[in-house]
Amino acid sequence: LLQHEAAYINYENKQLSKGSFDEDQILGWRKNILKFKDESYKVVFERISHWYGVEFIYDENLDAKVLYSATYHEQKLDDVLQGLSYASDLKFQIKSDLVYVSQ
Repeated sequence: LLQHEAAYINYENKQLSKGSFDEDQILGWRKNILKFKDESYKVVFERISHWYGVEFIYDENLDAKVLYSATYHEQKLDDVLQGLSYASDLKFQIKSDLVYVSQ
């Protein structure tokens, strides 16, 4: 079994460390895999924004303690948002390249 490793930097104490990583989470874009593992809404929205070329409009005070995990393979934006909505009770409305998020 091939173990993947990466270098990580802690910006607070300027320490460099080495550790393993989830290949699909980091490099999945090469196989059209969008994977989230215990990610905050902010990170999820940023990654979906880059993936699909949309911008999220949302209240920055969304529950920061909620973490989302899911894997999507060659899914349309609507399908990804539907899965996120089901898991989070958030609602999404797409208008052009903007995605409005409400609770």
